[in-house]
Amino acid sequence: MAATPSLPTVSTTMNYYLDAFHGGGDTVMRPGTVYNQLRRHDGHVVQVHDIRGHESQFNLDTHGFQLVQHRSVEDEFEDTEKVKQEVYAEIIELLKQVTGATKVLPFSHIVRRSAYWQAVKEAESKKSPEETMTGISAAMFAHVDQSYGGAYEVLRDNVSSSEAERLEKSRFGIINVWRPIRIPVPREPLGVCDARSVPNEDLVEMFAKLPDKGQFANASIRKGFGLWNIKYRPSHKWYYASGMRPEEVLMIKCFDSKMDGRAKRSPHGAFRIEGQDEKAPARESIEVRCLVFWEDQAAQ
Repeated sequence: MAATPSLPTVSTTMNYYLDAFHGGGDTVMRPGTVYNQLRRHDGHVVQVHDIRGHESQFNLDTHGFQLVQHRSVEDEFEDTEKVKQEVYAEIIELLKQVTGATKVLPFSHIVRRSAYWQAVKEAESKKSPEETMTGISAAMFAHVDQSYGGAYEVLRDNVSSSEAERLEKSRFGIINVWRPIRIPVPREPLGVCDARSVPNEDLVEMFAKLPDKGQFANASIRKGFGLWNIKYRPSHKWYYASGMRPEEVLMIKCFDSKMDGRAKRSPHGAFRIEGQDEKAPARESIEVRCLVFWEDQAAQ
């Protein structure tokens, strides 16, 4: 599955799952903590292809991601309640329009404002790996936010038991809607991997244990959930959109109950571009995580 030859590329090191033989092997993550910030990874050089100018060639059901134009009513995303009231409402309408979904339920959002190097420096200064971080930086490793089982956990944590039983009988999925805040992405852009290039054998199930405080504690999930880390494979096909602007959103599919050959999940992770201005401001972004339902379609 060769990438489109006309797409320019950048070379980078992508962080993958580190197995036990090489000093890793942990299957528990602790988002928002020192432990997670300093967790070791298996770095591999990959080529990341720039879809800028070819955005229409990539879509959620084929590749697992899609870039669309969308201007938000909000600029700063600092007021949590305003985000939940106004931003969630516009994301619901956007996802319905793009995907044809009959129901959309945003269940959490994450705002990232810390520079990655600053987060690492802060983590190294802490005394305990269980301490929470003051801010959230880019996630610099390949992952999918929910495993297949984790997607059902998220569903059951956000609706009543009877409603979950009803909704599980039709198609549902989880889609993240990601955008930069205030200015175009200055550094550490978000890479997305073509779902077709990642077989299930490359998925390593982890458990995300959520902290009691901090942004991750605000998620509508009781204790935690399953997610995927990714084992390296040379045939993975990575993409990004250079210079993403606040009036653009990148939709990333984390789960789809359909088993008809369409994209089921797209691994993603931030990465560095060699030669990028290290004095550039921190990348600020918001991602709204949504349960998406197609009640007029069969579950699988």
